[in-house]
Amino acid sequence: AAAAATPDGGEIVVFGGIVRDADDHETVGDVWTFSIEDRVWKKRERLGGTAPGPLAGHAAAVLDENLVVHGGAAPAGLSDATYALSLATYGWTAVAAPTRPAARDFHAVCASGGRVLA
Repeated sequence: AAAAATPDGGEIVVFGGIVRDADDHETVGDVWTFSIEDRVWKKRERLGGTAPGPLAGHAAAVLDENLVVHGGAAPAGLSDATYALSLATYGWTAVAAPTRPAARDFHAVCASGGRVLA
């Protein structure tokens, strides 16, 4: 699967990926959560902010109540952008950085010591 899934306090958060059917595929930019306790999937609506477009092959990690998403393949090409999704409000924020890794897909990030490592 190309979607990024990250466990956070009893939920799995999934953003984006490629949805396939027998004849076609589509890169999506939706957010879903799965409650491990209730075993229920919920589609989360974007509640404002600057969201990334549809992505596949991106990387994500949970840091301080935010799902941080980096890179990935967008319909227009590879992305080097970083975004944070608040898991409290489901609002997006574009993360500005003076330097950042080159555009890429199918890579990994992890959260450690209060920061995201790529």
